[in-house]
Amino acid sequence: MEFQFSNEEAVALYYACAHAEMMWRKRSHNPDIDRYGDYESPEEFEVTCREEMRKCRVAQQALEAQLPDGFWETEL
Repeated sequence: MEFQFSNEEAVALYYACAHAEMMWRKRSHNPDIDRYGDYESPEEFEVTCREEMRKCRVAQQALEAQLPDGFWETEL
């Protein structure tokens, strides 16, 4: 599957991945924030948060790997 994004969309997606990772990191420090989850223990909640953080980081790295050389040096 191949996607095509404008430069602005690629930048927005790149930073959205970073913000999503930060959101999961913040949640991992405050298990009470998730009132709807069905976790048996704080440890299970932490594992879930870490897995979601990993998914965000992997998505960000995959996007960055597909950006052309010099992408960040160009004006958007």
